[in-house]
Amino acid sequence: MSGPKKTNDNPGSNYQEEVPKGREPIDNKTVRKPNDSSPKKPVKTENPAEQRENEEQPVHSIKKAPKE
Repeated sequence: MSGPKKTNDNPGSNYQEEVPKGREPIDNKTVRKPNDSSPKKPVKTENPAEQRENEEQPVHSIKKAPKE
């Protein structure tokens, strides 16, 4: 991969990350690789019950109004 290099903004660092062709960085700190999977995709497992459990989990806990 001999594409353009993204330099680090720190003055004491000369580290450069390669930016894959056709893939722009999402922000200044992230360089997405072509084989990265999407973070929102559920994890695949061999056990179907565990797979279902992972898919059905809510992202945020459900809060109910306090009873008076």
